[in-house]
Amino acid sequence: MAIPKYSPSQKSVTTTTSMFRKRVKPKASVAAFSGPPRYDWIDIETAAAIKLQSVFRRRMVEKDLVARGIKPPSYIRRERLEKELYDDVPEFLQMCGLHLLFGGLSKEEKREERRERDKEERQIRIDKERKQEEKKREYRKLKSKKPILLEEVEVVEEINVNAKKDQTSPPSSVYTFD
Repeated sequence: MAIPKYSPSQKSVTTTTSMFRKRVKPKASVAAFSGPPRYDWIDIETAAAIKLQSVFRRRMVEKDLVARGIKPPSYIRRERLEKELYDDVPEFLQMCGLHLLFGGLSKEEKREERRERDKEERQIRIDKERKQEEKKREYRKLKSKKPILLEEVEVVEEINVNAKKDQTSPPSSVYTFD
């Protein structure tokens, strides 16, 4: 398929960009404050280098702390996971890979087993939280069922002070004051 050719007059008339046309990078000032972002290979390489440096520094600090006798939580966690992988196999079998023949689980199987255990623990925790929430709701319902005292006030617009009790009205009628 041949690449379409554009004449200078066509480029000025059409505002759409073609996939065959070379894309021009926006200026740094435009990309910084508005417009499309500007990605350079240097940016991507810099980000990767920064991540590698942070991992290297973290490991270096861990080694320094372990040399002083202080074990950070991440180091303890990693030690425990590695010990779980090979806890049922003697050390001389771990070195040559024979532990896999004697019933030792592979790393993937151990990870899957751990994920399932974590999932079950999370489900148990969620169920426990749900039960506690239901208890709280029941308590709120019981607490809100207290008898409520409603007071009503009758407004009388006309008071006849000199009138006596009306004989034609039923006994529960309103009395007027003398």
